[in-house]
Amino acid sequence: QNQGYFEAQVTWERELFPEVNFERILFLIDEGPRLRVRSVKLLGNTSIPSAVLRSTLRTRIYKRIIVGDSGGYATDQQLEQDAGRILEKYREAGFRDAAAIAARLPARGLSVSFHIVEGPRSVVEAINFSFDGEHQIPEKTIRKLTKLRENESFLEDVARADGDRLQRHYYARGFPRAKVETSFEIDGTKITVSHRITEYSPARIGKIAIRGNFKTHD
Repeated sequence: QNQGYFEAQVTWERELFPEVNFERILFLIDEGPRLRVRSVKLLGNTSIPSAVLRSTLRTRIYKRIIVGDSGGYATDQQLEQDAGRILEKYREAGFRDAAAIAARLPARGLSVSFHIVEGPRSVVEAINFSFDGEHQIPEKTIRKLTKLRENESFLEDVARADGDRLQRHYYARGFPRAKVETSFEIDGTKITVSHRITEYSPARIGKIAIRGNFKTHD
């Protein structure tokens, strides 16, 4: 497939030679026609421009250059990965339920189409902070540490990264037992992000004793 034989088929069979305790594996290859990519189409995208999506794809239309060829071949794995790249773009834009399927049609070459179902865009309706017990770090300080914002696209990876960032902040401020739990409440296309924080008491370093320094002073 890397060389353009997209319909190539490979089967195998085993031949046994019991009289000499020997066996042979035969691979049977049917190359099929060599298919160059003649077109790459994006269907169903209305929220993200085709130019933006095309910039992420690895599947390229075949082009003849002065010496040799320039791209123009595709494999099943490459098409699957390109569909994944399209989905990643939609996830970044807040389309949690988007789907993308790669289809190919041999017709004087290989015509590739990516069929996209965008689905609704998810938006952050609210970001809530709650504290179990007393807390020393004010909510205003905590809120400034998060990257996700209300009324923007909901990105689950960013929301979870915010929770991890809050956890690290507490560790750095001397709260080694602090716990941050991040959860989501989904109401159609509206997402409420909640960070539940338990600080516990801060750890304090007691007296530091140095032993064995006979030639130097503390």
